[in-house]
Amino acid sequence: MEPADLKDYIFAQEEKRERVTVNRFIATQGSLLAGRFTRPLGWSLPFMWLGLRIPHRRLLRGYNCPPKKFKGDVDILGGCLEPVSPEEYERCKAILWEEDKRINVTLPEEYRKNEVSPPAPYYISRLVVESSKIKWPPDLTHIAATEVKAAYYDKTAVLKHKESEYNGRDQAKTLCRMGFDRVGLMRFVVTEPIDSGKFNPWMIAAHRSSKAMDEYLSHPDPQKQGIYFEPHDPYGTLLISNGAVLGKLEDMAGDVTAKWLHQPPPNPYKEQAAELRAVVEKNLRDIMSCHPVPTSFPILILACSDNNCGNVYVAAVPNPDQPCPACGQKPY
Repeated sequence: MEPADLKDYIFAQEEKRERVTVNRFIATQGSLLAGRFTRPLGWSLPFMWLGLRIPHRRLLRGYNCPPKKFKGDVDILGGCLEPVSPEEYERCKAILWEEDKRINVTLPEEYRKNEVSPPAPYYISRLVVESSKIKWPPDLTHIAATEVKAAYYDKTAVLKHKESEYNGRDQAKTLCRMGFDRVGLMRFVVTEPIDSGKFNPWMIAAHRSSKAMDEYLSHPDPQKQGIYFEPHDPYGTLLISNGAVLGKLEDMAGDVTAKWLHQPPPNPYKEQAAELRAVVEKNLRDIMSCHPVPTSFPILILACSDNNCGNVYVAAVPNPDQPCPACGQKPY
């Protein structure tokens, strides 16, 4: 495999930086943000359906939106996948367990286990999806959404494109007013990879990732913080720092650190946004119902970039760049 070119790293993406950040860190089977980083949103990456960069008004199609409201997009929205039944999950578990036992007895005695452990939940869930045994359309009782902002730390240790400490707050509040169960403001800072010389490149990447996070959190005024948030914000604030290494892109190698500065609470606007939430659920269910039960994950829902087309569709495979099946244009 050829080493990655510098122009392909996130820091070099200019106006596409947020898009590529979402694609590499969220919309992938090997998501580096699985587990504790996204669990406060009620997410379980990568066994999820994910909507990427869906315009507000396409999610609210059929609702009479006020002229000056809901004119942006949702960077990420999503929910977890479930098996069609607990029995189906146990069936897949038994299949994998029996296969592990069969393989175990064929191994040389010195490598053979006295007792074969049950398969990990990841592999069971994978078989459930690949066997078309997920609920489809999925249960939409819990949907979380996030606004994404991306900055970078260049090779001279200068933080760029951070913008204001208030940046993204209004967009996150708009997501709350759309009735999602939990909302997050994800702030990413990625590093430009550098030649580590005689030092371990992963150690250098981790050090630069830590420095980038520290600088992001700092403020020229010692009485202020680099990211503004309040204890009673209706959404959570997450800072994610990635230390890149030369030769491999961010989703293939490097160091990732994340910290919830404010945990996402249950959305206090959900009840008053019940009408909008019902419209979102109906539109999502209609979109999903037009697609057969997926057999790969994460399941991606994309929006055509041609507003005359206006299509929102389920990608046939987990490819965030899959063209619109209606007109052939690329997605947002």
